Formats: sequence, C-alpha cells, structure tokens
Amino acid sequence: MRTVYLLPILLPAPAFAAGNICETLVKRPTVVLQMAKPQRLYRQDQTLEELTAIARSSGVAVKENGVVTGLTTDRKRIVVDAWYETAQLQSGFCLSPQARITIDQRVVTVAMPKEIPSKSCFFQVTLDHEHKHAKIAEEVMDVIMREEAARIQAELAGQYGFQQTLGDAQYKIDKLKRHIEHRVQQGMDRLDRMNAGIDTPEEYARVNSACKGRDEPKPQPWWKRVFGS
Repeated sequence: MRTVYLLPILLPAPAFAAGNICETLVKRPTVVLQMAKPQRLYRQDQTLEELTAIARSSGVAVKENGVVTGLTTDRKRIVVDAWYETAQLQSGFCLSPQARITIDQRVVTVAMPKEIPSKSCFFQVTLDHEHKHAKIAEEVMDVIMREEAARIQAELAGQYGFQQTLGDAQYKIDKLKRHIEHRVQQGMDRLDRMNAGIDTPEEYARVNSACKGRDEPKPQPWWKRVFGS
C-alpha cells in the first residue's frame, strides 16, 4: 500500500540581489529522508490457490494455469512534508524550501503455501527466491530512496532568496507538489523493475529444476484439503 500525503509548498523565483542577505536569515534548502526499519513476517497459512489469487489481484503476471508457490508483499506508508523557512523583510520575503520524506509502517511479508512441507527441497529453493524480493523491499529500497532524496536536494540548491510578493504561490505550490511526488514514484518504479528482473523464465526454470525428481506442486481439491484423503 502506497499512500502519499503532501503539504502545501511555495517555490520561490530565482534569487535577486537580496539573496545574499537571505542566506544569513533563513536555513539553506534541505531534504531530510526518514526511513523506519522494516519488519519482516513469514506466514504459511494460505493455499496455492489463495496465493495465486492474491498475486493476480495485485498485478503479478501469472499464466492461465499457473500457480504461485511463494509471494513477497511490501506494505509501507510514505508521507512527504514540504514547507518554507521564511523571514519577512520590509520590502518582501526571504524563502527557503524544505522537504521531509518519511517512510514508515514498513512490513515485508514472505508467504509460502501450506501444501508445501517447510523442510522440503522445493520449499527451501522457493524461499531463497522470495528472499531476493525481500532484500529489494528492505535494503535496496533504502539505497534508492537516498539517491532520490539526494537528487531533490541538488535540485533545490540555490532555489531560495528574496521575493517581493507571493501572488503566484498556488501555481508554484502545485508545480513543486507534483515534482516531489513524481520523484518518489520514480524510486518506487525502479524497485518494481528490479523485482520484475528477478521473476524471469530463467529464474523460474532454475527454481523448478533445483530439486531433481520432484514435480511442481499443484493445488489440491478442496476435499483433500478438508478431509486429507
């Protein structure tokens, strides 16, 4: 789940001669990234059919007769706060944009189907595959979001100084709002592409052939799941 909240921001015009004065009156443009440590959960209380349905409903490409033998999901909350550090002068305003990106409530869930014994070869090989997705949601996401925050920081550098009026403030608010939201989304898109790069035909073939002599698990009829025969 990805939720983005944005607060109003004002983007100043290029600094005028009074910009040097503003450097001493307001904080320099700053982007702060706050990331909570992710919590990893494991579960094995869902069937192959249920995991396959969840995967399809979330946009994962699953073949018509295919089954999902492992699924990693990433839930988090993303909040973007942005504001101006201001100092009012007799003839106008000193403005400096500030931003804070908070990513918290991070839960990475690795789900395995209950039909597959946890000590089996196929279970372990599939779990190793799912751990690659978990690593992207945990470690790699931190790296990518730090990179995006650094890009925003570089873009805001020098975007502060003196303005006489705030007459076009709403236009600048909307423009910067869209820009920061786009930057955060770009980071999420990079993660999606990395996950897609893991789920390749070659990787699936490796997983399915890792345990010689074993057939790919198939969904059991409901009566076998209920009565065990």
